[in-house]
Amino acid sequence: MNYKKSEILVDFSQDIIEAKEGDCGCINEAAETPMQHYFKTKEEALKDGKKMNLKGFHVHKTEDGKTLYMAGPNHEAFMKRHNEITQSEKGAWKKAQK
Repeated sequence: MNYKKSEILVDFSQDIIEAKEGDCGCINEAAETPMQHYFKTKEEALKDGKKMNLKGFHVHKTEDGKTLYMAGPNHEAFMKRHNEITQSEKGAWKKAQK
């Protein structure tokens, strides 16, 4: 699927993943790839935001005009937090392997 944000066209080959009932609610939880953080509803994006310690949500439009929701007030804030979490997780994993 191709999604458009402003004039940037990005190919997301993975399906949209919806939030599951009973998620743990950890504040440092992020999927390895940002593509897994696009949701069909704002409620799912807000729930994902709680896990990542982000407030609010922002929208992306698909080429066919559908709206997808993502945690955080804007994409830049989301990406900054996502990178912080994934780098922290990688560091913790390397320490655990020693």
